[in-house]
Amino acid sequence: MKRMLPTTQYYFSVGGNQLDFTMYPDFDPKRVLAVINTSIAQTLIYATGGGPSSPTGGVFSGTLGAYYLSLTFNCGSAGMSDTDILQIIYDESVGTEEAKASIDIVSGKAGLDVNLLNSSFGGTLGDVMPAPFQDNALSIGILSGGVLEAPAMNMNNELIVDVTQSGTVPISGSVTVLAGSVTVGNFPATQPISSTDLTSINAKLPTLGNQAPSASQSTVISDSTFFSGPTGLSAVNIDLLTGSVNGWYDVKSFRMASIQTITTGTVTSASLFFEQTNDNTNTTGIAVPYVISGNSLGNVGTSAFAVTNNAIYDVALTARYFRLRISVAVVGGGSIKALVNFNQSPYTPVKVNVVQPTAATLATTVSGTVTATVTGATLGTAATTDIASAAIITTVTSANIALTNAQSMALQVGVTLTSGTGQYVDIVIQETFDNVNYADIFHFQRITAVGQYQTPLLKLEGIGYRVVRTVGGTTPSFTMSLVRISRQISTSHLKSFINRTIDPNVLNSVSSSYITEGCDKIHFCVSMAAGGATSPIFKVQGSEDQIFWYDLGTATIIAAPSSSLAIAYIAGIQPKFARAIVATAGSGAVLNQVCLKGMGN
Repeated sequence: MKRMLPTTQYYFSVGGNQLDFTMYPDFDPKRVLAVINTSIAQTLIYATGGGPSSPTGGVFSGTLGAYYLSLTFNCGSAGMSDTDILQIIYDESVGTEEAKASIDIVSGKAGLDVNLLNSSFGGTLGDVMPAPFQDNALSIGILSGGVLEAPAMNMNNELIVDVTQSGTVPISGSVTVLAGSVTVGNFPATQPISSTDLTSINAKLPTLGNQAPSASQSTVISDSTFFSGPTGLSAVNIDLLTGSVNGWYDVKSFRMASIQTITTGTVTSASLFFEQTNDNTNTTGIAVPYVISGNSLGNVGTSAFAVTNNAIYDVALTARYFRLRISVAVVGGGSIKALVNFNQSPYTPVKVNVVQPTAATLATTVSGTVTATVTGATLGTAATTDIASAAIITTVTSANIALTNAQSMALQVGVTLTSGTGQYVDIVIQETFDNVNYADIFHFQRITAVGQYQTPLLKLEGIGYRVVRTVGGTTPSFTMSLVRISRQISTSHLKSFINRTIDPNVLNSVSSSYITEGCDKIHFCVSMAAGGATSPIFKVQGSEDQIFWYDLGTATIIAAPSSSLAIAYIAGIQPKFARAIVATAGSGAVLNQVCLKGMGN
């Protein structure tokens, strides 16, 4: 029977001008009919030994299992490569010799050899089944009659072996089951185990703590273990778990311990100490967070404590070895023992202590009756007198006033007494982000008389603020205070700035530059004491860097015999900085003030 040899049964070497058949152990050179390079459509050999009619030829060397074919055709000069596709036509007999077929099941991988004896269609019962070629799986269906069925393939492109056979199948040696299940023999549902077998099993089981299984007990592997420690212990440094001086218990399999202490006889006093270690040399105490005694839950918080009868201590296990040592010997003639429960589950406390980094950041909802002292916390609305009532006669700048736990604030200035001639006070609120540099966020209107003056709710962004009070006039005096209302609610941006230094009679005279970032609406108002012969024209300008300025709008001052007012409202813009500028100089004009307000969400 003629067939094509797969690439897994030979190797083509252009440099050596040679075909290597050492990968085909049963190769017979007499059965090669033709070798054709289909990549360049060139016949390399035809009917070996056929005489002068062959287009080309070759010489075989080697022995069975290690044959080489040296070609007389010059493969290199013909432009061939080792990866060219060759068709090697091979004559293989059918009958008493092997019938072989090649199945390529996975693209890019080697094919499979299916070897069946005595027939090209199927073997008979008792034939030897071949192993898969290289690392591919093999799929052959064989029924009782020995007929070859179509192979099946699972979702991983691995082929399946399905052998159906009735009766008993003798097995010798070892059997490896890769998937599924195999029932071997007719064993009963239960099988007795002798004491000798149990001893052998116990020797192979891992030791759970110090409790090694014995032939007389049931061996149960679980996530916890319980035992009662030795009794009659009272001497100093005795370990309640092992009963030995400075003994250690191996807890490598456990993550927590629950230990109940039981006293017997009269125990006037005694102290216990929880310890753990990884090397049995360097020890450290285990802080017990709390103790359960009766129906009460008490704090412990240390590794050493006085013993209490019928008290339960829960501790986390983080090291290899653990012990509960009597650190101060029992007084009174009694003794102590421990009931121990080790568990593989992580330690979970029944009581959680809430720790707040600073009292100022504590925010909580409390129900019921609470007696507490809260320092430095702002809960809800809080009123604080930041400047106590006192008289000032000159300009004063307050110290920094810290802002904590508040998102907005409103300020109220109370003036209870004033004196002088033409006296006034201008109050400016400044905010800081570093307690060093300050920027204006709100200007009060000029105050000249007794009264209450306040700001709207202002959005807080910095960590503190200060108050600048500029006093003017002849022998001025103001008795005043400042109260702050803090709220834990946000509000919209609202900023107000007043300038009285801009000169309406000088072209390009400008006001101070103010931060209006976050505001998308600008309100600009000019108040004149006298219009003069020529009324000035003002503009509002915006900037992102206080270097390059652009016009936002124009406020035109209309001439009047004594005074006039002009207003401009600009929406839909968000400059980082804003200022007023004289676009057209006036003549003889007298300014009261310009007011610039920013509003936004």
